[in-house]
Amino acid sequence: PPPDPKYARHHFWTVRVENFVADPTPEVWVEIYRFQGHARVTGGFYLHPHVEAWIGPAAVQFLSGDLTLGSEEHVLRSMTGRSDCLIEPHAPDQVRGDEIWRKISGSMKVEGRLEDLRFLNYFLRRSKEPRFTGGSGPARFAVRFDHGIGKGGADFEASGVSARYGSGTVRGRASGRLEIPRWDVVNGDMEISGSRVDLSNVLSEGTKHDERDWWGRFQVVNGRLHGGLQAQGVVSARDARPLYTLFRADLPGWAQGILKLEGLSGRARVRLGSDLVDVEDMDATGGHFHIAGRYRQKGKETLGAFLVENGLLAVGIAIDGDASHVKLLGARKWFESAAAR
Repeated sequence: PPPDPKYARHHFWTVRVENFVADPTPEVWVEIYRFQGHARVTGGFYLHPHVEAWIGPAAVQFLSGDLTLGSEEHVLRSMTGRSDCLIEPHAPDQVRGDEIWRKISGSMKVEGRLEDLRFLNYFLRRSKEPRFTGGSGPARFAVRFDHGIGKGGADFEASGVSARYGSGTVRGRASGRLEIPRWDVVNGDMEISGSRVDLSNVLSEGTKHDERDWWGRFQVVNGRLHGGLQAQGVVSARDARPLYTLFRADLPGWAQGILKLEGLSGRARVRLGSDLVDVEDMDATGGHFHIAGRYRQKGKETLGAFLVENGLLAVGIAIDGDASHVKLLGARKWFESAAAR
């Protein structure tokens, strides 16, 4: 058991290490992430147990190796880069867990090759779908921290990505940019405004209206990751059909045909959680059609209200679980009431 703090300085040695070099360092572990290969660790640290500790300046050079999630799922192959760190003096008995991030400043810049996006399933483990497999291509990540507040981004390209849903599978090529204007690591709050994802050469399988050579571009105008995704985004796409699978919207076949929306462009506010898909203020155009919508899927409950307009013609579509209903008379008034509910 720790001694009385007022006597701690008399019971423990203090340790101070300077000009430390470990080369080669075959493994570097940071929480659930593992680097295996050739790294070089340099720096120094100070430790007075129960009283004070600090680290740095310290650095890790990743000369060659692989980054895994745990010991099995590969995140990056042939990874290279560098991480610098300074952990300010703190009382180790008082600063615990993620609170240590408030003492950390530094940077990290790495690049490598994605081999399989299956590792993303770990972060989606509370949700049954989608399940990712495949996907290879270059990736780069750079972020700078100032007392636990990060800023940076990542670029990626991956061909042969497959996302499997209960109602079908979407395959294709993905590329994009994860923009991180602000990342509060302690509170798990990452702003992602300005991020984008481009999908191309997409094929959907197992759905009622399969589509080949589909493409889509998604832009996050305002968004954050904080216990889930909350975002206001815009989209442009060849048409809307693969989106039904992508967002788990199990519309009836006839509705998917009507809402094909060639040359789709639109916007919406989206929330995605472990068991939630919530779309608000959906407004899209495609071909000669305009569509407004409100959709919510939580657990086994599914509710949706869509208004499809073509000139003077307006049709309402209500989704309630596995059932769907068409509203022909007073469709606009019905939609305003249903969307509000």
